This record gives sequence, C-alpha cells and structure tokens, in this order.
Amino acid sequence: MKSIIFLACCFCLLLSCTQNQDSIISQNDDVEYVDSLYNEADSIPKYIYNVVVNGDTDDYFNLRLFYQDRNSYEVLPYTIIMADKYNYVPAYEDAFTYLWYNSGTELYSLKGLDPKSKAMILKYLKLSYKAGNVNAINIVDSLHIKF
Repeated sequence: MKSIIFLACCFCLLLSCTQNQDSIISQNDDVEYVDSLYNEADSIPKYIYNVVVNGDTDDYFNLRLFYQDRNSYEVLPYTIIMADKYNYVPAYEDAFTYLWYNSGTELYSLKGLDPKSKAMILKYLKLSYKAGNVNAINIVDSLHIKF
C-alpha cells in the first residue's frame, strides 16, 4: 500500500513539473512576441522612408502588416503614394478598400458617399479593375459600373 501511495506521489510530482515547463515555454513565447512587436515598431520610420522615397514594395507590405490590426487610415497615405507615384498595382485595391472602409458607409456600396470620397474610391477601383484585379472586377460587376 505504501508503494502505491509513493508511486502516486511521484506521478503527481512529475506531472506538476511538466506543466510548469509548458508554462515557462509559453511565457518565453509571449516575451519573444512582445519583443518582436517593439522591434517592428522601431522599424516603421525606416519602412515609411523607403516607401515614400524609393517605392519599396517589401517595406510597403511590412507597413500593411503592421497596421492591419490597427486603423487602416494610418497606412492610407503610403498606399496612395504607392498607387499614384509608383503605380504599384496592389496598392490600387488597398486604396479603394481603405477609403471605402473609412468612409463610414456600407463597404462596397456607393450610397451615402460624399462626392469627393466617391470620386477617389472610383478612381482606385477603376485602376485596379483595369489592372485585372479579380476583386475589383467582381465589385464593378456587382455595382453595375461601366468604365
């Protein structure tokens, strides 16, 4: 009987040690994730510079990733620069999507848009459509727009 109790105690001790190890690994992963966010935030000025001055598509992608869980209006100026100054085709779709998303109206609806916002959205939608973007083609077809 004593040996069964001893084995049960050893098993419980072993089990608790393994759970602590998992907890330590999880905490280390959390610290690494937070550190990576700070490192990424430190890189934002470099990304912005490279996008504005050089039209760097990799750094534009990094900016989009950084701002994706934040407010899309923060990346909108860089999206417009990539679309207008560098004719970067993926930025066309980003521009009309961000503009629509931040317009306060229903996404992919032209109702309720003020004239200037509507003109900007249609400009980037048209550029994206003419570049063959499938999403833009579907939106144009569903809204029955003729370009």
